[in-house]
Amino acid sequence: MGRKKVNFKSAPAMTIPEYGALMKEKGIRWGLHTLCEFLQPDNNSDVAPVPNDSLSIMQRTVITKQLSPQDTVITVADRAYFNEFGGWEGNHTNVLKIGKELIEYNGITETKPYTFLNVKRGFHGTTRGSFGLGTTIVKLQPNCYHGFAPDMNLQEVYADFYGKWLVDGGMDYIDFDGLESCIYQGHGQYSFKRFFGKLFESYKRNGGKYLRVMGSAVGEGSWHYMSVCNVGGGDHMFSPVNNKWGIEGKDMRYVFESSYLPATFGIINLDSEWTMYDAENLQAKSIGWDATYMLGLSERAVENCSEKNAIFKAYRTWENLRSEIDFSKTLKEKLKDLNYKFHLEQTGKKHLSYTPYVKTVSEMNLIPQKESCTS
Repeated sequence: MGRKKVNFKSAPAMTIPEYGALMKEKGIRWGLHTLCEFLQPDNNSDVAPVPNDSLSIMQRTVITKQLSPQDTVITVADRAYFNEFGGWEGNHTNVLKIGKELIEYNGITETKPYTFLNVKRGFHGTTRGSFGLGTTIVKLQPNCYHGFAPDMNLQEVYADFYGKWLVDGGMDYIDFDGLESCIYQGHGQYSFKRFFGKLFESYKRNGGKYLRVMGSAVGEGSWHYMSVCNVGGGDHMFSPVNNKWGIEGKDMRYVFESSYLPATFGIINLDSEWTMYDAENLQAKSIGWDATYMLGLSERAVENCSEKNAIFKAYRTWENLRSEIDFSKTLKEKLKDLNYKFHLEQTGKKHLSYTPYVKTVSEMNLIPQKESCTS
């Protein structure tokens, strides 16, 4: 934690605890977005795979002949499931583990002696080993990015680490992308229960008070652990600029209307080309749909945005409105209207008015309409 830096072009780098202290000083809550339990095979990953016995596996068998470090012909007693690609479609990952060595392969023969095809020994920088007849060899459970997943024991180590890391960094929320990694162990909802139980226990033990959790998986019982579900993002969900739903967003609206969790627009990144009205439209539509979202901010996008000051001022105005009134069903229906973007003015502590701006396909300029509402 102390070695990780938050880097800026316009300011000195800070450690994560230093940055967390600054956020607290400024009254800003912040947290972590992470690929839940993913172990990634690259040098830039925070969590690189070590081939130990706590990686989740898909299948196991034994080798049927002695294996030297130079051998690339590996025969096994059983071929069941070894011919299937692991990972998501188009993202295939087939990796074996024997001892402390990882081996990549692509397929297995259909007849005895069952022999792995296209073998690459010493995969991911591991050391080629010597193994005797009958040594166990396993196929690792991959995630969707060519990496691996922990088993139930290592999963609890993850949860304990997250709890401590969040407190050390002054964070009070975490967003778990890739939350489906909790099902790779084959224990269903019990796996989620164990993971989140350990996370909350660790967070409290290390001095945390209340942890807000977001995650990417909608499943039975998710509302026991998560405040909101944060899945997808960008124009695939909803475009505040074009005022259009993406294909994933259309599907997710109906999913969330049938669950205890609020709807979500996922992760939407502020673009340097945004206008104030684009940012306000995101706020207005999220209120209309009772949706949450995570706003992605980069130093480059913010500093290159000509309307950044107006955008952040508008965000504060909309947040004040959220905290001051209960939105009626009629008002929410107005804010949902894809023919309009809305500009909000605050005229006093308890007095706000909004004005809709219409935008048609043929008109690129925002045209004000004479309509307002006060609370």
